Amino acid sequence: MIFFGAFQNGWEIERFHIFQIATVLGLWGVVISAVYMLRAYRKVFMGTLGERCNNLVDLHRSLRVAVTLLVAALLWFGFFPQSFVRIIAPAFPSYFSDNRPP
Repeated sequence: MIFFGAFQNGWEIERFHIFQIATVLGLWGVVISAVYMLRAYRKVFMGTLGERCNNLVDLHRSLRVAVTLLVAALLWFGFFPQSFVRIIAPAFPSYFSDNRPP
């Protein structure tokens, strides 16, 4: 959508319209932001572990069960949302009815 502004009529600075210059500057801002965020992502998530992180343990068995149940519910209701709608529909009859006010 940012490209549409580049083809509008505006002030001319030599051979370029002011909107074309703004579009190029905006695109460079997007590129620089993407490079910055990707570098930050690489440093945070792909960096080396510090010494104090070597003694960390993974999730205990009781927490694994809870996380597994939450992920299973998330996947179930994500692939079959109608089952969730049937559960909550009695509590919200006005939102799920076809009678809409004019």
